[in-house]
Amino acid sequence: MKLSTVAIVLLTRAFIGELSEALNVTVTPGPVSMCMEGDNITLSCLVSQRKRSSHVLVLRWLYFPTPEDEHLVVRMGMKKSKYYGNYSKHFPQSKFHLWEEMDGQIYRLLILNVSLEDRGNYTCKVQEIRKHRNKWRASSNGTGSMELRVHRIPSTGKADVIWRMFEDLYLCAVLICSIGLVCMLVFAMTITCQHLQHKRRLRANYYLVKCPENSSGETVTSVSSSSPAMHRKERRHKPQLRDITEQLPPPQIPAKAPVPRKPRRTKLLKARPTKMVGMLTLIELILHKSIIFFHNKALKRLSDADRVS
Repeated sequence: MKLSTVAIVLLTRAFIGELSEALNVTVTPGPVSMCMEGDNITLSCLVSQRKRSSHVLVLRWLYFPTPEDEHLVVRMGMKKSKYYGNYSKHFPQSKFHLWEEMDGQIYRLLILNVSLEDRGNYTCKVQEIRKHRNKWRASSNGTGSMELRVHRIPSTGKADVIWRMFEDLYLCAVLICSIGLVCMLVFAMTITCQHLQHKRRLRANYYLVKCPENSSGETVTSVSSSSPAMHRKERRHKPQLRDITEQLPPPQIPAKAPVPRKPRRTKLLKARPTKMVGMLTLIELILHKSIIFFHNKALKRLSDADRVS
């Protein structure tokens, strides 16, 4: 009985010691993490409760799209060499990246450009190995896992894509400046072409021709509506006319130069001085009245004198 009890105690101590000496592995963020499609996410595997720091850790990241299906993402060996599994290699570009921090305490796994195919469970398995009698043996193990969920953004069409392009202020400014420069260049080219065309029309329509009927030999400007090509054809077909000067008889000199009649000047009638006539008639009336007044007064005095006598 004593031997059996001692054996049971030793077994229980060994079992409890193995449990207490197991590695503590924690995966963050977890246990469930949400990520947007197209973003990057970093998974961290935290290892603690190691037996000895001299022991070697072997780490594996596993991916479970379903509970029954297991894929090796990456493995870190005893010499800290990294080996990416077949699941990581089937991507055209490097999608996973593993590195170590704080000397065997934190292992980070970076997932680039997360897609809907990357959702599922990710497990970090860590094994502590020690060398005993020239053989490597596992002394403790630890496992941590988390679930990754990917949220997909529904595409809203071409209008949103165009709006996203114009959200960038610098891109919008560059586009506006480019359109302005193109418009200025087109405007300058149009003005130049119109100016050259106007010059060609002026050269074709306006030229100097000597008038044959003018004896003074002055030059006059004539306008031709025909095209320059027609003028060239006419010059080719028409023979060149030579200047033939004929001796004309001198003009007859008249015996007496005709004297032009001078136009008769119309005599202007003088206007009557209406103001002076008015003044004279007024003076005559005043004198006439005064004469009559004095004459009547004299007659009255004479009649009075006759009465007194």
